[in-house]
Amino acid sequence: MMRFLLMIPIIFLTCFPAYSNEEAEQVIRISSPELGDGIQTLDNTGIYPDILNALMSGKENHFTFKVLPLRRLIREFQSRQIDCVWALDAQLLNKLMQSNERFLESSAVFNSSHIVITHIDEPKLNDLSELKNKNVALLNGSHMEEKLRSLGAKVMLVPDQDTKIRLIKNRRVDAILAWTPDIFITMKNYSINTGNLSVSYEITATPVRLVCRNSEETDRFIKSVNIAIDKFNGDDTLQKILGHLNIPSLLPLN
Repeated sequence: MMRFLLMIPIIFLTCFPAYSNEEAEQVIRISSPELGDGIQTLDNTGIYPDILNALMSGKENHFTFKVLPLRRLIREFQSRQIDCVWALDAQLLNKLMQSNERFLESSAVFNSSHIVITHIDEPKLNDLSELKNKNVALLNGSHMEEKLRSLGAKVMLVPDQDTKIRLIKNRRVDAILAWTPDIFITMKNYSINTGNLSVSYEITATPVRLVCRNSEETDRFIKSVNIAIDKFNGDDTLQKILGHLNIPSLLPLN
């Protein structure tokens, strides 16, 4: 009898866990790649976290957020330690993961362009193949590394945006690959004079979204986020966040 009574708490805990699955799954785990000072850093600060926090106003108890190095983010997303990725889209995420999975995506918040920046006195590129035998700086973990090496480019991997910009500014490399508005933010933060640089080629334009694994919880979450994005895109919130950067004047666009 005593033995049975001692087992009751174990049976009770087994049958009735302290937190139901529904309660545990209500908190969506969001992560985003480390991108550099002023953009997105490991202390969860920067313009992308600012935009996400503006979108998630009133939903603070329904999500967690952390910035991770890109390769760790990919590992954790693949192992389902993360539910959603912020500041990418599904196509780019699949490229980074070398997969072809179907994800849930939010509406686009804004578009980010992947560009090649060269010296202003160099001819503009018509194709990436023209980077053959050129010294090109990329961030560590870039999905373009293999592509550029296959084209014969001399790839230099660097740890941050600041290093990449200083390399091109001081003519230690011929070109850098960068994303907008990220690269403009770094230039602004470091007061880098870009008068000798030019946007030479646009590789692609990618919508900045929230990308999630497919589940009932993330589906509900994405639907609520889309309502916030519609409102966000309908007012001047984004311009208030980006406005002080004066992005069009940072690089010659001709």
